[in-house]
Amino acid sequence: MVVLAVLTLGLRLAGYGYPTGVFVRLGDSQTLTTNRRFGWQFMRREVATQPFPLLMAAQKPPGVLRIFILGESAAQGTPAPAFGFGRILEVMLGERFPDRKFEVVNVAMRGINSHVVLPIARECVGFSPDLFLVYMGNNEMIGLHSPGPRGINWACYPRLIRFGQWVKGLRLAQAFDAVRAHLASVKGPEQDMEFFRRARLAADDPRREPVYENFRANLAAICQAGRVSGAKVILSTVAVNLRDFPPLASMHRLGLAPADLTSWDSAWARGTNAEAHGQCGVALINY
Repeated sequence: MVVLAVLTLGLRLAGYGYPTGVFVRLGDSQTLTTNRRFGWQFMRREVATQPFPLLMAAQKPPGVLRIFILGESAAQGTPAPAFGFGRILEVMLGERFPDRKFEVVNVAMRGINSHVVLPIARECVGFSPDLFLVYMGNNEMIGLHSPGPRGINWACYPRLIRFGQWVKGLRLAQAFDAVRAHLASVKGPEQDMEFFRRARLAADDPRREPVYENFRANLAAICQAGRVSGAKVILSTVAVNLRDFPPLASMHRLGLAPADLTSWDSAWARGTNAEAHGQCGVALINY
């Protein structure tokens, strides 16, 4: 431990590594921009995403209402953040209250979840927020720190997740990660449709419960950080287009008996065959 501590300190004194905060200061030290390497401490740097570029005064100007948007791709405005709801909100507030000054700071990122949003929120607390808009929840069950189809279910160990995030921010860990990235010949898994199919979890899968608990805890901690800073916090459920965007996949319940599965498959086959022949009434009966 002493050797590792000395190596880490030596790397820091030598100027090696990158800052781990979501904001970095520009040359004048009075202006902040987003850290394009922020995601490296949570994801493999080959596939890590980054916050949208912005400029923000380190000291909030007098009379300005500063609003931070927290969340994931939906909050960032993927695929075109310049046309995201944060930009629209800033225009609408300016038109509704022309005598007030609003500053909407969007620090949402694509591909993250509440485990990453929480440290972002805690950092934003230091920059005089007046309001937090929290718009997240789509990335908890699949992807970062979520229960995968194989391996360890890290969602059961939130303290280990926090510890791992802290370790990855150390200069020594950054050096090891740089070597790994240089030697890596295979990139991480692409989040394509096949990836989502492999990561499916049934509605009654017990691996879901730790994810729900982590989300509750992270959300409560985000709200607490906002309240301590004196800011208001607005929580919004992510909008989902259920009519035109059906579920990507479905699964049988756990423990389905073989006889029931055979019966289900038979009814499904009769239904799809009837539907293919235009017999919608017969298809509905079997479905």
